[in-house]
Amino acid sequence: MGSSDTLIDPDALDIKKLTRDELSRLRKELSDPMFCVILRTKPEEEQNKFRIKLREIETARLILDNAILGEIADKLKENAEELKKGAKAVDDALKDLEKTEDILEAIAAFLAIVANIVDVVA
Repeated sequence: MGSSDTLIDPDALDIKKLTRDELSRLRKELSDPMFCVILRTKPEEEQNKFRIKLREIETARLILDNAILGEIADKLKENAEELKKGAKAVDDALKDLEKTEDILEAIAAFLAIVANIVDVVA
């Protein structure tokens, strides 16, 4: 993130991202079809405990996502018009999936706009 005009505390954001990523991993594991099949063989009480935990994981993820967005809200607002144009360019490019080069260029341009707001490449 080397830019001095960045509004984001990289350490706080990294911890939030790491935690969110781990919660996402847990959510994916608990939602895996094979796990669901195994869980159905367990007593109802145990199934309910997992359902509650899954909801708690989803709630925690949403809270972290909102916190991360809150940290970059001003930058998002400053770049709203560029983000809209970039998103539209990506959408337009995706209309013809055969034009892979156009799609890649549109995505790269959009990511460049996003990179002005937050470091998106780890």
